[in-house]
Amino acid sequence: MVERILWRADPQPYRLPADSLLLQDLAFLGFTPDGVETLTPIKQPKGGTLTSAPKAYNRQLAALRVRIEPVISSVKRFASSKI
Repeated sequence: MVERILWRADPQPYRLPADSLLLQDLAFLGFTPDGVETLTPIKQPKGGTLTSAPKAYNRQLAALRVRIEPVISSVKRFASSKI
């Protein structure tokens, strides 16, 4: 019999200051820390399309996130070089 080890993520691995604003992507749909406002893109319905208002919201959110993506990449690159 093959044993499988399943890792369970810490329900709240990140400690964020209260009243923070968190820009999320669709990979973090279930992550909602207490006391933190989250902005998540609106997902396209299965077999459907988004109307113009949700598309505009997603574009505005993407414009905010694109400014911080290079910083996130740099942090990940630095962290991986320390391992």
